Amino acid sequence: MDFLANLTEAERAALVAAPACITVLIAGADKKIDKSEKTWASKVVTYRTFTSDPMLNAYYTLVKDSFQDNLSHFLDKWTPEEGETTLSQTLSSLSPILSSMDVEFSQHLKASWRSLAKEVAEASGGFLGIGSVSAEEKRLIELDMLA
Repeated sequence: MDFLANLTEAERAALVAAPACITVLIAGADKKIDKSEKTWASKVVTYRTFTSDPMLNAYYTLVKDSFQDNLSHFLDKWTPEEGETTLSQTLSSLSPILSSMDVEFSQHLKASWRSLAKEVAEASGGFLGIGSVSAEEKRLIELDMLA
């Protein structure tokens, strides 16, 4: 079943861009964006085309195909001063779209996005650059703006 079929092109594009937005939001939470965070997010998105809940595989295929372009778009918009506010507002604007969709799909999608946020947060810092989540990242990884 194509859970994106009843959405407008703009709504589909916004949902497909969300993982890139989440990547930049979390990576920039500490006011700097490490290459390791961007690289790991790209790998996670690619893996999710076949490892995610089967309901989301087709979605992640769409995400993977445009992830680098969307990531570049959000990186261009990001600043250490305003990045969190701008990106949080972008993600918050997805709530009406998500609430208009199949409830099960929407729940799986939000859970997957939270998992991605955690993966990005763990991509730098800690022992050998792996596993540590900063206080700033920890505050954002639940993506509360998607209520």
